[in-house]
Amino acid sequence: MTYLDDFGILFSCDAFGEFSIPPKIYDEENIVNEYLHYVKKYIVTIVGHYKQFIIKNIEKISSLNIPIKIIAPAHGLIWKRAPKKIIEYYIRIAKGISEKGKIIAIYSSMYGFVERAMNIAIDELLHLGYHVKIFRFTNKVMDSIANIIPELADAEAILLGTATYEADVFPHKILIKYHQ
Repeated sequence: MTYLDDFGILFSCDAFGEFSIPPKIYDEENIVNEYLHYVKKYIVTIVGHYKQFIIKNIEKISSLNIPIKIIAPAHGLIWKRAPKKIIEYYIRIAKGISEKGKIIAIYSSMYGFVERAMNIAIDELLHLGYHVKIFRFTNKVMDSIANIIPELADAEAILLGTATYEADVFPHKILIKYHQ
């Protein structure tokens, strides 16, 4: 990282970066919340294995007591309106702090039986006020594992359902053949 003292700019290279091409250059209020999904995906899938270093390095930067007015990563939004927001978000994801009421439901279903059972459980969770994100592996829908992994990082709970095939967990590789 490089800090430009005269302007309070932290050129953070990969730190505080994210996936995707932002719709704007700066952290405008109307795009930040929808864009944080790409930040989480980047943290979890690229640097997540080294999450302890995220915390240590943020602590190291904080100990320098430098006024950070702008964070300019090598890729992603430039944080000039609220640079503390991206720092706090990185800490939250690195520490694995869950989002209150967030449940991830993942299931595979060959003939619809598991899907029906999962829908009953999901409906009950929704009725109880939980926010449920659903990922499916069926002969009609094949969600991306790359989209599931980041969602697990801040979930309070994970609900799994799977069909079995020849005395084993239903392999999604079979579904890939159906979709080709």
